[in-house]
Amino acid sequence: MPKTDAQIREDLEVFDMVEHWGGSLVAMGLVAEVVYAFVFRNGKSFWEAWTPTIANALVAVGVVVEVYFSRLTGDRRDELERRSKEEVAKANARAEEARLETEKLRSLMRGRHLTPEQIAILKDELRSVITPTVHIRRLGTEPEITIFADALSGAFQIAGWNTRTLEPEMGDGESFGLYVPHEGLPSDPVKAIRQAFEKAGIACNWSWPEKDAFILPPGRYGSEKTRAYVCVGYKPIGSV
Repeated sequence: MPKTDAQIREDLEVFDMVEHWGGSLVAMGLVAEVVYAFVFRNGKSFWEAWTPTIANALVAVGVVVEVYFSRLTGDRRDELERRSKEEVAKANARAEEARLETEKLRSLMRGRHLTPEQIAILKDELRSVITPTVHIRRLGTEPEITIFADALSGAFQIAGWNTRTLEPEMGDGESFGLYVPHEGLPSDPVKAIRQAFEKAGIACNWSWPEKDAFILPPGRYGSEKTRAYVCVGYKPIGSV
């Protein structure tokens, strides 16, 4: 069974301790060798007495140097591995952030649409109105406005409504969002549209577009403003 990370760390601690003990034993052996050569040097020349000690000292120094720099190498390798993991983690975080930003931009660039669930809700809520008619007004010439207006018109037709999509209208400014306006008390069709939009989660305004942002063409005041209108403006900034 493979060891866990915690068990591997415990093994490393034990190995480091044994390595330290081994270095201590080498040093102790060297000291003993020096003492032995010094105490029992009588009758021997310098080289006879000290050559084995010098040789053992060189071996001991070599072992100590090897152990010391082996530990330094391990420490540096661990540091490089840690930094590498940090860089990988940062790169992954940047990649995820870029992915989320890309997805956000794609969502912002996608046009408005009706989900199958919203269409089903509109059908259930709107079909109770007798001989209903709705006028779909496009408050601009952008293709996204036309596509969304057509989608709304199709949903009304599925519910049995008569629809009339008017020609695109231009004004001095831009109107954003969706409008279901009415003068005075709303009629039954307008009430049904507002209730259906609310249940379907379709955000819209209950007032007419601001006059300073949109100019109604001649003939759109008075009695025509008592009809059921759904006015489709530009996609609101920041909506998805």
